[in-house]
Amino acid sequence: MEFTELPVRDLANADSLEVAEYAVSVLDARRGKELKLLHVEKHTSIADFFVLATGTSRTQVNALADEVAAKSETVLPRLEIRQE
Repeated sequence: MEFTELPVRDLANADSLEVAEYAVSVLDARRGKELKLLHVEKHTSIADFFVLATGTSRTQVNALADEVAAKSETVLPRLEIRQE
């Protein structure tokens, strides 16, 4: 099975919608099913958007999650984590 390789994007200055749309494009390129992008900013303070997807097996769902995490590390800047 061949996958479409996405061009590397610089999302360092992207807003939350651009980041969420990038996640959807990663899932779509890896054959995620039932892709949904929900705008939840008015309903919760933990996120602006939720990205939902299904897969055909537990293995595929795990692979989709791993791919989004891997791609996110390459296009998003590292955030400074502070603990008090």
